[in-house]
Amino acid sequence: MKIAFITIYFPPIAGGEGNNAYFLARELAKKHEVHIYTADRRGDSILKKEENLNGIKIHRYTPDIHKGYHFLFSIKMIRDLNKESFDVMHFCSFGVIQNDLILLKKLKKGGRTVFINTPAHPSFSFDYPFPKNLIVNYIKKIEREKINPRYDKIIAISENQDKWMKEWGVKKEKIALVPPGINKENFRRTNKKRIGEKLGILNHKIIGYVGRIQEYKGLSQIIEALPRIKKEVRNVKVLFIGSDSYYKEELIKLAKKLDLEKDVVFTGEVSEKEKIDLLSIMDVFVLPSKIEGFGIVMLEAMAQQVPIISTKTDGGNFLIKNNENGFLYDFGKIKDLERDIIKLLTDEKLRKKIIKNNLKKAGNFLWSNQAKKLEEIYKEELRKIKDDKAL
Repeated sequence: MKIAFITIYFPPIAGGEGNNAYFLARELAKKHEVHIYTADRRGDSILKKEENLNGIKIHRYTPDIHKGYHFLFSIKMIRDLNKESFDVMHFCSFGVIQNDLILLKKLKKGGRTVFINTPAHPSFSFDYPFPKNLIVNYIKKIEREKINPRYDKIIAISENQDKWMKEWGVKKEKIALVPPGINKENFRRTNKKRIGEKLGILNHKIIGYVGRIQEYKGLSQIIEALPRIKKEVRNVKVLFIGSDSYYKEELIKLAKKLDLEKDVVFTGEVSEKEKIDLLSIMDVFVLPSKIEGFGIVMLEAMAQQVPIISTKTDGGNFLIKNNENGFLYDFGKIKDLERDIIKLLTDEKLRKKIIKNNLKKAGNFLWSNQAKKLEEIYKEELRKIKDDKAL
C-alpha cells in the first residue's frame, strides 16, 4: 500500500498527534510505502523540507497562513497532494482548513483512495469570546454536515469518543478503536540513584509531569496542591518535563507566590532516553489536562512502574480505574488532587498493587500491535472500494 499521513506537526516537534502518526508510520513502513505531509516549523523550530526517517518519507511545508492550530495551511502541500495518488490518506484531526481542502479536492478528482481520520479530541474544544465564537460555530457546522461524513473510517483512540464524534457528523458504524501504544524500550530498567543524584533530587518524593508546558494542561493545579502535600509528606519535589509553550513563566510566578520556587523543577525538552530515565524516578505521575484524547505518556509512566493521577478526560477515563491504576479527579478540584497524591505517596501497599496492574496493562499497548489493527482497517476499506467498483 501507498499511505500518506497528513498531520499538523510531526517529530521532532513535540505533540501527541505527531507522535501517534510517527510510531504507526514507522511500523507500517516496514511493509508499505509511507509518506508524511506536515508543517516545517513551530515557533523557533524550522526543520528540513525533505527527510527519510526509519523508512518514512517526510515532506515538510512552510505554512502560507498560520493562525493557531486549526487555521494553518500550505497551498503547495495541497497542490502536491492533489497530484499524488495514494491507496490511503490518513488525516490526524478534525476542523483543520488545510485538511478539509485536501479531502474535498481528492474526492472531486475521484479514484480509489481510502480516507481515514484520527481526531484526538473534539476540535475547537475551548470557550471562545465573541466574535470568534461565531466563526468557530460556523466551521463546526460545515465540518459536521459537509466534511466528516465523507471519511471512510474514523479512528477513536479511546472508548466513549463516539459520544462527541456523533455531534461532529460521524455515524457509529464508521468508528473503529485503535489506541496509541508504546515501545518495548519504555519498559527498560534504569539507574534511579544516578538519575536522582544528577538532578539533585535524590531521596525526594517526586511528583512528575511530561508534556508541553501549556495552560490547558492544568499544571498550575499541581503547584497549588503542593503546600498541603508538603505538610503531610517530607522532601517532595515537582518535576515538569517538556518544551515551554509560553506558560512556564506563569508557573514560576505561581511557585514564587506560594514560596515553592525551590520545589518545582523544569527540565525543558528531553530525548526519548532521558524521558524514560526521568519517568523512572517519579513516585506519582500527574496528567491534569482540561482535555486529553489519550495521553500516551500515561502508558509510558505505567511501564516505568509509576502510579497515575489523571483528570476525567477521554484518555484518563479509558486508561485509569480508581485504586487499580491510580486515581481520576475532576479538572480544577485541587483538594481531590491533594488527597490522591498524598495517598499514593504514603500507602505503600496500594502503590505495589497499582504498579503490578500498570505493568500488565502497559504490556497490552505495543505499537507493533496497534499498527497491525490499523493495517487491517486500511485493507478492509480498500476491499470495499474494489467491490463497489466491480458492481
